[in-house]
Amino acid sequence: MLYFADSLKLLYPKFHNSLIAILSENEIEFDIISKTKDVWLRDFMPVKAKSNFVWFTYNPIYLKPKKYHHLITSRTDITLAKTYNITQSDLIIDGGNCLIYKGQSLLTDRIYIDNKHLSDKEINRRLIETLKLERVIILPSVPNDFTGHIDGLARWLDEKTILLSNPENEKEYYKSKLYSGLKKQQLNYVFIENKTNLNSDYISAKGCYTNYIELENEILFPVFNIKSDQKAMNQIQLLFPSKKLVPIYSNAIAKNGGLLHCISWQD
Repeated sequence: MLYFADSLKLLYPKFHNSLIAILSENEIEFDIISKTKDVWLRDFMPVKAKSNFVWFTYNPIYLKPKKYHHLITSRTDITLAKTYNITQSDLIIDGGNCLIYKGQSLLTDRIYIDNKHLSDKEINRRLIETLKLERVIILPSVPNDFTGHIDGLARWLDEKTILLSNPENEKEYYKSKLYSGLKKQQLNYVFIENKTNLNSDYISAKGCYTNYIELENEILFPVFNIKSDQKAMNQIQLLFPSKKLVPIYSNAIAKNGGLLHCISWQD
């Protein structure tokens, strides 16, 4: 089942209404999580592991300033409609920075910054143990990215391949670090269109095409009414030929740093 936060309707009413209409038109089932304090549901909900869910601590460094505290939804705020096998963890991890595929977890190094009271080795050990993983893959977060989440940088395609938001306009030191990390982890990659460099600040996610929702039969795909939309849609359709591509105009939420994967949760 696909879920969204009840705060989405309150904070982005026009986007919410358009999204619900598209979901209904495509007969995609969804439900609403109530009593949320912000729309970025993916980040503060449990992470789905192999045979259970893990509820990490939602207290990222970018929400440390007091002015953001009212946006933090805690575990105790949420009432789930179903009973899940949930393990709680004191590791600070956002759901948008933890993508699991067949025993492998993909994250950015923001996890080390959020948990700096622990060694990198200990963080990796806890991840493997808690999520029952075979390996943890850490990539460098995009410089100046507000959240530093992996879903704005990469997504799994198969066990050995990720879709990588094209870093062609990033600085050379970052590209060198990124490619070195990919080589070390023996990961293949396919570039996906990326126009976030055209934004005037480091918060807007406009032009990021890796932040989509993958369902069994559909890909809910962010578009922005810019030239690169069609190229990005063509790329995704070629990579997922058996799935229906459903474009969703997402500028309203993009301006605050998130897109479709960020506002959703799947059980």
